[in-house]
Amino acid sequence: MNATSLEELRAAQAAAEQSQSQELAPSPAAYPDDTRMEQIRDLLIGDHVAENSKRMADLEARQRAFEHTVLERLDLISQRMDALSRDVQADRRAAFDELARAMTELSNRVRGI
Repeated sequence: MNATSLEELRAAQAAAEQSQSQELAPSPAAYPDDTRMEQIRDLLIGDHVAENSKRMADLEARQRAFEHTVLERLDLISQRMDALSRDVQADRRAAFDELARAMTELSNRVRGI
């Protein structure tokens, strides 16, 4: 069977798309005043671009500060949970020790009877 492979089909499709894009793309000589167009673009939207860049930088700074705050709070929560866990374990040990003493005392009383 001499079927076309998938790689060959993809390569042919890519070549066809590339030739179409080259046909549709204007030649560099079509716009001799590119620098003037850039200047006009800069005049029309330059302030908006600068403002948006500043906003993005501010948002990124706020995001980093927020992440830092969240990590600090998570660390504090983790420390608090560890402290509570130690307290509960200490209370549990004390309760078991008290229970063991009570059982020993009860055992001694039963033996005395």
